[in-house]
Amino acid sequence: MRIVFLLPFLLPVTAFADCPPSLERTARHVELMELVTQSSNEMVARGYTNELWGIWATAPDATAQEILDRGMNQRASYNFAGALKDFDTLIAYCPEYAEGYNQRAFVNFIREDYETALVDLNRAIALTPDHIGAIVGRALALIELGHVREGQIALRQALLLNPWLPERNRVTPLPETEENGIKIAAGLMCRHSPARQALIRKVRDGELGEILRQRLAVFVDHRFGNLSGKLLGADAMGLVGGRPRVLCSLV
Repeated sequence: MRIVFLLPFLLPVTAFADCPPSLERTARHVELMELVTQSSNEMVARGYTNELWGIWATAPDATAQEILDRGMNQRASYNFAGALKDFDTLIAYCPEYAEGYNQRAFVNFIREDYETALVDLNRAIALTPDHIGAIVGRALALIELGHVREGQIALRQALLLNPWLPERNRVTPLPETEENGIKIAAGLMCRHSPARQALIRKVRDGELGEILRQRLAVFVDHRFGNLSGKLLGADAMGLVGGRPRVLCSLV
């Protein structure tokens, strides 16, 4: 009697089961987003953002987490081809998980493939509109591609969510044109302004869509010097208690 083993050829082979939905946003996640916008200094903000990175890098299940961690380790070891392969696998398995796109974009940014990185960053932001890392990455990719104005506006959007980002020293003046937007507020020390907090929530929740026509809050510290005054169009700049002064009066 002949026995023919055809089962492997007759049944579809899938590497993984279906990826579960991304984790629901926790109360702590919401709290961290509020805390980072109100941080009194860079060290405090970094502590909150480190915790946020832990949340963003928590995958939907153990399988996805293993792929994500492996890809990040590959990237850290400069094995970019291996990292991209892992992130491709992660995205194919969990297409609604933002961090897969963000991490693949990071690898392509390092490889100076900014156009490919930008596609993934846009997807990551569509899935998680307040992903500060992805918003910053998008801003820098746009600038590298020569879309300076759009990149600078994206950078200001990120600074609205975290005023202490290291990339705040990349802010440069926007051309003085009517296209730059409308006045949002006037003469406010607005870290505690209810209007500013409401605007932050709308940006974070994606209610305003993609912000392309507003000059948002600019954060002033001693390193900006005269550039800050030119950028903001304000006559009086300065530090308040050694902390950056946030002006919402100019757009």
